[in-house]
Amino acid sequence: MQITLGGTVFSSKDAADKYLKLILANKNGYVVTEEEYAVLNDLLSRHPNATKKRGCGVSTFIVDASPKSPKDSCFYVVREDNSTTDFSKNKCLKPNNARTECLRCLRTVVEDDIKDAKKRMFDERQGFIECPHTGLKLGWEQCHADHEQPMTFEVICTTFVVGTMGLTFEEFQRKHIVREDNSVTRVTKGMSEQFAAYHHRVAKIRLIHGLRNCSQSHRFRMSRTNDGYLSLITTS
Repeated sequence: MQITLGGTVFSSKDAADKYLKLILANKNGYVVTEEEYAVLNDLLSRHPNATKKRGCGVSTFIVDASPKSPKDSCFYVVREDNSTTDFSKNKCLKPNNARTECLRCLRTVVEDDIKDAKKRMFDERQGFIECPHTGLKLGWEQCHADHEQPMTFEVICTTFVVGTMGLTFEEFQRKHIVREDNSVTRVTKGMSEQFAAYHHRVAKIRLIHGLRNCSQSHRFRMSRTNDGYLSLITTS
């Protein structure tokens, strides 16, 4: 599907994304051209917090180091009062739906627990890890902490939100996801504690080759049947 940004027509969102990545390939401190400004200004309009990002008005856009990952670059709004703020092109091109945002926030709740589990298993096996699928010997960087199937992370989140809490993802987002001043979203404290306890009880973590993990991550999903019950489905 075509997308038009600042008068430039792109054949798809992927094509627009490739264009934006070319701009980001410039050195940090790069000030965009007039044509690029038009594209980015239109792109910013799609951001969920566009008004706040614009502030007193946009003077220009620059490329600079990402505040979350200094090795990577991102776009910054330079306002008319010379203040700046970063913004994500992905949030503009691919805005989060309720389910996506809930999964991301719930992942943050247990992220440290998953890392601790990986370190504990790695230490217990004295650094000798063999992928159960590929048979490859894995170092720390190659192995990922994977939720053992069929209780993938998506399944765990869905059974918690829909099965245990009796909510839709839209309801969970509205009641239990809060947005802080810097636009970062998180799960409320009480719900974070409940989910952490649930995850600890049902999750089975194993170490697996990172590429294998990515290729298998969408095989198990939750679907609601016609009579309202949750059902585990397997995709090819």
